[in-house]
Amino acid sequence: MKQLWNDWTNLWNGDLSLAERIIADRLTVHSHAAAPVGDPDSVTDRHGLVEWIGQVRASLGPDLTYHTSVGPFLDDGHLSCRWLATFTGEDGAQLTKGGIDVLRLEGDLITEVWTVTGTRLL
Repeated sequence: MKQLWNDWTNLWNGDLSLAERIIADRLTVHSHAAAPVGDPDSVTDRHGLVEWIGQVRASLGPDLTYHTSVGPFLDDGHLSCRWLATFTGEDGAQLTKGGIDVLRLEGDLITEVWTVTGTRLL
């Protein structure tokens, strides 16, 4: 399952071709309102997820990089992890945001995502 988590991270790092291999045709995303762009709660399939990731990447800049901070952990068909992302702000300052993702799996495919993101690093 560590490879699946690595693929999920690499998907968010811009390798959008990974979606075909790791995301189910139908997908549910649960997110809070702090997403920088788009409406993640309206994502219902692989294509919508790829579009949303592209929007997030475009809004935060080309140097946006996600990496694993803690985990991943696998329990009863759910994969979870704490991650950090770094990017350059509009003023040129290096910024870091963090989050926690929980992925529900069916076999080797991600079918549901809960994500919490913020700039306050706990």
